[in-house]
Amino acid sequence: QGYSVGSTWVNTVSKNEFVCVNAIAGAAVWKVTTITLSVFGNDYNVIETTTAATTSTSVFQNYTALTLNIAAGTLNGNYRIQWTCMVTNNSKQGEFRFVDNTVPDSPVVLGPSILYQANGNSDVIPLGGVVNVSIAGVSKQYLIQFRAVGASGTETLKGGRIEIFRIS
Repeated sequence: QGYSVGSTWVNTVSKNEFVCVNAIAGAAVWKVTTITLSVFGNDYNVIETTTAATTSTSVFQNYTALTLNIAAGTLNGNYRIQWTCMVTNNSKQGEFRFVDNTVPDSPVVLGPSILYQANGNSDVIPLGGVVNVSIAGVSKQYLIQFRAVGASGTETLKGGRIEIFRIS
């Protein structure tokens, strides 16, 4: 036998740890003590990039270097998406927003747009937001859009990050 109440055992296949709560020979009782640290299971994803993109147009442009694509059937439930981007410009105002771009001809703006004006190209400022979305097993595409506001503006995204995790 070689074990007593309080002894521990690790199953090397399942990676679960057990503690002996009753050491009766031939009928020992073991309780699982493994704590699963993943609160969100497979329903958590992070993507990030340091790829820069620039625009001087007043029409919103997709920041395609940072696109969260969700395949149909992979996520079901309520999720929180946190997004950030590193921004600089030539002392002209720019506008940044996060969208559901599943239908590219009519993106759905998620949360408020952010208007920003740097003091110059040496200022690199993080902008971002948090949105809650419901996903019902369908494919989705989320991304950041940006544009210059006013004449002779140039907006540059120097990178960004999108995190999505299940909240219910």
